[in-house]
Amino acid sequence: MNGNPAVEPGYVNDPARFTNLRSALAVPLQGDANVVAVLALYRTGQDAFTQDQLRIVQSAGSKLGITIENALKVRKAEDSATTDSLNGASQCAVAVSASGSGIGADAGDRTIR
Repeated sequence: MNGNPAVEPGYVNDPARFTNLRSALAVPLQGDANVVAVLALYRTGQDAFTQDQLRIVQSAGSKLGITIENALKVRKAEDSATTDSLNGASQCAVAVSASGSGIGADAGDRTIR
């Protein structure tokens, strides 16, 4: 809490492009098994964050970590459900009958007409 933003990777240390940030508060966003992200807040004042603000951010961070992890799991499940794990090709094939009378989508063992 109230760390120095200038020591963080990506900090702009260019006199032509300066920043007046003087305080940083970084809270890990914990998922079920590990940290999924970090929430970093910055302020221009020196020692600008209070212990109460730290507690609030930590409380929100615990819920945000689980939410982010769940969203990542859903995205991964959606991606794996629609792509072949061997070649990344789509598992849904569109077929047009020889007579041109029907268009269907084959999704594995079922055909939708």
